[in-house]
Amino acid sequence: MASHYSSHYDNQQFADIVYRMGRLETRVEALSKSMNDVVATRLVGVEARLKSIEGQLNDVGVYMDEATRVMKLAAISRMAAEHNAQARDQNSYITSPEMHICPLRNRDNNTQVACPKTLTELEAWGPDQMAKLLNELGEDYRIVADIDRVKWVLGIRIGKNAQRFD
Repeated sequence: MASHYSSHYDNQQFADIVYRMGRLETRVEALSKSMNDVVATRLVGVEARLKSIEGQLNDVGVYMDEATRVMKLAAISRMAAEHNAQARDQNSYITSPEMHICPLRNRDNNTQVACPKTLTELEAWGPDQMAKLLNELGEDYRIVADIDRVKWVLGIRIGKNAQRFD
């Protein structure tokens, strides 16, 4: 191939072309290295942004888990509140010590609390049992855990402090 070039160019021209090609190759290598450096730098920046976004998505996932947990607790509390409103309504019709007391539910876990079955049974309860019942219903049991307060919380409207709307 050198003989082909040498027929069109003299030796000086040929040497000059080879020198320029060498310089061109060096410049292409330098540009390629520079481009690789820029790409690598940008790639590091993109990776950092992706890690930041991943962290933010994890935070959103944590928030969503917490929101779901709170919504479930709210639903449990709402179901207990609805049940307790109906039970209190039913208990408001109690007129004698032998009538059945409709039990209430714990507002935190919607489980039935230990309620007396009748007024007669309630009147036999001690202050500790009444305080436990008030506590399970989310009432402040430290104030006064007496029978009239328990009746009021259960929705029973007969006794010395009851108001009759006949």
